[in-house]
Amino acid sequence: MDHIYFVAVGKATKSSGNQNSPPVRDPVSQETREVLQHFYIQVRPLARALEEENAGRIDILVDQEGRPHTVGNLERELGATNHFVIGPTISFAIPLRADDRTEFFQLDVHVCTPDLFDWQFILYSYADAWCILDLCAQNFGFSIDGTGLHLRVAEIEKTHPQDCLVHLTSDPEAMMRFLHLDANRFAYGFWTLHDLFSWVTRSRIFKRRFIKMTASGFEHRIFERPMHLVFRTEWLPQWVEVGADVDFGSQVDRTSLTREALSFFNKTDAHSDKILQYRVATIMLWKKIAKALPLKGAGLNHAMKSLMAHLQWRDGALVLIPTEHLYYDEVPSFGRDEGKTYVDEIVVPWVLAHWREAVALFNRSGSGGSTTTPLR
Repeated sequence: MDHIYFVAVGKATKSSGNQNSPPVRDPVSQETREVLQHFYIQVRPLARALEEENAGRIDILVDQEGRPHTVGNLERELGATNHFVIGPTISFAIPLRADDRTEFFQLDVHVCTPDLFDWQFILYSYADAWCILDLCAQNFGFSIDGTGLHLRVAEIEKTHPQDCLVHLTSDPEAMMRFLHLDANRFAYGFWTLHDLFSWVTRSRIFKRRFIKMTASGFEHRIFERPMHLVFRTEWLPQWVEVGADVDFGSQVDRTSLTREALSFFNKTDAHSDKILQYRVATIMLWKKIAKALPLKGAGLNHAMKSLMAHLQWRDGALVLIPTEHLYYDEVPSFGRDEGKTYVDEIVVPWVLAHWREAVALFNRSGSGGSTTTPLR
């Protein structure tokens, strides 16, 4: 297929002439859904605002294979002329008219993660709006992704960014209640981007300063996501009071919201267990290092204090830094995620080769009494 021209189809249309009716999809979406229902138990078109750019694309979420099939089977049944697969998404090029192979629409079939159909339907509908909320959530120590709403444990996130998450919920309504979002308004749908942006910015975690602070991080999304550009450069400047610190909820901070989340989702024990696991792993690692060092008594204690003061994990590598750690809890348990073999084969040999450099740094800093707690 040399050239494919995609046309805009599948946009929301008004029903029954009623301006207050929720958005309805074009019939082509229903046709493709009927075909997919032969192969999947759950099939649901993802929602978009009337004004949202769709570039001739229809998005459908599917779950629970009901009939064994191949992608080739789907392509034939859908009348597609080509397809490609990226991760869990299969994209089909389907002629807009059966007798014309010059104009196509793109059908993106998103295969849902098992047991997450309701969550991923909510998250992938108006997906750019959830990206905006996630940018704000990150500043409060939360993360919104395809598996749920998560809390990042502050004590661990700097040293274990991939292992610091406590899963809070994959229940869309519970998540919206916590974020102070109107679930009924979401279920109704949005006619315009203004309606959608108004709904997003009513969340208690939305702060305009977070969008400004992350402006540079927006750049790659701006090119790929026109809705972000509209939100940041057109809509926000028109509504200067939205998300300002004088708004309701301005007193919410990370500590208070963390405390509330742990209670709201009943995750206090999971949070405590995560911290305990980290601290136990840290202690066990330093004990292993102490056992490996060719020192005893005061010399060993001094070397351990030196390493604890200056050893750090940065960008996947062990480094010695000239500035001391202020607290024992800041000392990372290097390689915990990789397990015992990694510690034995990488961390300990590295420390044995560089502990003298750590002692020299410690001595030059003049810290006869370091604020770092020695291993006991």
